[in-house]
Amino acid sequence: MNKKPLIGVSLCAVVLLVIASLTNVVGYQSVKSTALSDSPLFRIRTQRTIHQQRNMITSQYLGEGKGFENDTTPPVTTIYFVPPEPDGLNDWYVSDIQITLEAIDDLSGVDFIKYLLDDNEWMIYTAPLIIKSDDYHRITYYAVDKAGNVEQPSEIIRFKLDQTKPLIVMNYTWEKTGCRKYIIIVTATCTDTKSGIAKVEFYFNGVLQKTLTGNGPEYVWSYEYNPLPHYYIEGIAYDKAGNFDFTVIETPTSYVNQQSQSLSRTIVKVENQ
Repeated sequence: MNKKPLIGVSLCAVVLLVIASLTNVVGYQSVKSTALSDSPLFRIRTQRTIHQQRNMITSQYLGEGKGFENDTTPPVTTIYFVPPEPDGLNDWYVSDIQITLEAIDDLSGVDFIKYLLDDNEWMIYTAPLIIKSDDYHRITYYAVDKAGNVEQPSEIIRFKLDQTKPLIVMNYTWEKTGCRKYIIIVTATCTDTKSGIAKVEFYFNGVLQKTLTGNGPEYVWSYEYNPLPHYYIEGIAYDKAGNFDFTVIETPTSYVNQQSQSLSRTIVKVENQ
């Protein structure tokens, strides 16, 4: 009688039994947990963690299943930002920020995580936070395990968000300096309510002529030339986070008022699409 097929079937049965047992211990979960797990073969405790930002699941063996009376170690919490670093200039974020908190515990398991955002009350963390408001923000957090051990609150983490374009409005005056010679004097009034104005650029027919910096809000540029059939003057304002907006003067007219050598116009802002 050939015993090899019988032995093969028996080994397969044992493997399937072990896999079924481990399924109770390491099964997929949508949230991280530490649990005491039973199986037909053994009784152990594992730490299962879903790393949402890295699309990875990890399982850590923590020893035989016992009570939590020997758990004196607090959990450890890690914070993740998306984007992971400020995506604007000068440490400013310029897009929505997602904040994820993940805690692990080596024995009894994580019970809950709490966080304090800005001037709000302490809240229990249940899902990633989405920060949309332009402002200077701060967050601190800690976790508590099922044995009652409390993690030391984290240091305050500060970050800042500015998603709003600056405002720029331009007006101009003319001064006649000779036969068909003029100086156009352009004043750009620029404001930004959060990160502040960094610089203003002035272009004549698409060619950069002048860059001005400083606190503003007024930035004045003058340019001498002979009038052309068609031309345009563009001003671009940048804030310190890297947001920008612009205004265009299309073919300023110096001949409308023959009684005066200067003419004033105010230009409505053109939205940056």
